[in-house]
Order: sequence, then structure tokens, then C-alpha cells
Amino acid sequence: MTDLRDLDEEELKLRLAAPPLKMMRLEISNLFALKPEKVGKFTNIFTGFMSFHNWLGKRNNPQHNLRGAVDNFKRERVNYRNDIADFLEMVGKNQTGKAVLSEVATSSQKVMVEPGKEPSVRPVSGEDAVHFAIPVRDGKGNLVTKEVPDESHPGRMKDEEIMGTGKGSVGRIFFPTSVVSRASEPASKPDELMHHELVHAGRAMRGVERLFKLDADYDTVEEFFAIVLTNIYMSEKAKGGRIALRRDHNGHKELRHPERFLDNVQHIRLPPGSLLEILRKDQDKLWNALVKIGPPNALFNPVRDWQTKRTEVLIDL
Repeated sequence: MTDLRDLDEEELKLRLAAPPLKMMRLEISNLFALKPEKVGKFTNIFTGFMSFHNWLGKRNNPQHNLRGAVDNFKRERVNYRNDIADFLEMVGKNQTGKAVLSEVATSSQKVMVEPGKEPSVRPVSGEDAVHFAIPVRDGKGNLVTKEVPDESHPGRMKDEEIMGTGKGSVGRIFFPTSVVSRASEPASKPDELMHHELVHAGRAMRGVERLFKLDADYDTVEEFFAIVLTNIYMSEKAKGGRIALRRDHNGHKELRHPERFLDNVQHIRLPPGSLLEILRKDQDKLWNALVKIGPPNALFNPVRDWQTKRTEVLIDL
């Protein structure tokens, strides 16, 4: 008996059109060229899904029943869209999540949430996602270059930095079809992972990414922002109580002494206050919304605390 996983796309289409299924051309097309589907009330957040052929390729067990495989594929696609809608609704239940979602929802760009092995964000246009006149870097903070003619050496090529345009890019959030919540690890619940990626997506969509390297296991300044804002989100979920927060981008270890975060107990090359100044200048509406979240609602909120402290140590230019 033929294993459906061994068939190419055209062979699958022929079998779908033949008896006993006799599927119509449009119905078959919808299994292979899926249209993005809008998520709930959000006008610019969509879900995508893998094609039926790719879905079959990811099955661990042999697939012999074509009708059953099609039904399972459709069911998983609907479940994925519903799960993403649920996670977004959970994110929007507190003020931090609402502020982060607003950065996405009020952007002129769109974002697609689609299946991926690990949660991550990949803008469609890296240079448009990056702040104007700042070099484009990859997710580890390494410079991205392109080959251009070397005018000083005719016939030769040279590497040239790609500069950000700041126009903003369509965002792509890759999110697993199933997320195993590790309750003992901070920031590992599905809504917390989604919140983290939404911080990234909002900045890429607004063209304010700054992917320069950061030490203390944060990798980049963008990961610092996503981790800190998600820690505020989790702190608000605790309704003013204490909760384990995420330390850095090297796994999901617990942040020690969160009450002294602004004192730079992690010994980051650029202290937290300096990094938060970048966020304040890039996303002032988000900043102002987070400043309003007081200790009774979120014990950990370095944005609020820095807003009070910055006037003592900075001259606001």
C-alpha cells in the first residue's frame, strides 16, 4: 500500500481528484495554496499553515488513508488558527499585553503567524525592519553584507554593509503547532512566548529594529527588549505578587534580584537604563502605556522605575 508521504505534490492532486474523493479543483487548490486567515478582531494579524504535501512530510507514521489524512489536516489547520487566537486573547488581558498588541495592530504593516519548530520572528524585509541608517544584522548581531562592484578595483567585488531604511516590514512569526508549557521555567507558557515574539514583530513592523550585539547572554538588544517587556507582562499577570522572571536569552533561567535590575546586577556592557532609553525613543506610545502600570499591578516594571529615575541622571534632549 502506497505511503502518501512518498508522493509528490502532483501525484497527490491526481489522487484527490480521482475516485473515491473526486475533489473539485478549487478544493484541491485550497489544500496546497492556503490563503492567510485573519485572526479574530485583529485586522492585520493573520495565520498561515503548511501545505497538505508539507504536512504529510512531517507525519512520523505511514499515511495510507487519503480521506482520513485530508480530514486530519483540515482539523489541525483550524485548531492552529484557534490556538493562536486564544494566545493573542490571553496576551491582551492585561495592560502590558494590550500595549504590545497595540504596537502591532496600529502598524501599517501586516504580520503572519505560521507553524515553526521554535518561536521566532523573521521580517520579510530585513533592511526595512531595521531603524533608518543603522546597519542590518542577523539574529546573533552579526553584520549582514552584500557584494557590490569595487570602484577602486575595476572587475572586483567587495562586501558592503546593508543599511536599514526604517520603512517597516511585514512580519512573520513562527510558532509551533503545539507548545509544551514548562511551568518551572520562566516565560515558557504559550501566551508568554507569544508576547515575546509580538515585541519583536512590533518593532520590525515599525522599522525600529537595532540588532546590535549585547553581552550577559542577551545576544542582541532586541532580545533584551523582548525579555524585559515579557517579564513586565508576567509580573502583571501575578497581580503585584512575586513571580519567577526570565534572566536572559540563554534558555529560561530565573532572573536573580529583579528588584535591583536597574542597578545592573547582570553587569551588562550597556546598563539597563541606557538600553531602555532606546526603547523610549523608538516607541514612545508603548513606553507611556507601560509607565502607567504601577506596583499594585506589576511589581517588576523597570520602564516605570526608569521613568522616575532617569530625570535624576539624564538631561532630556
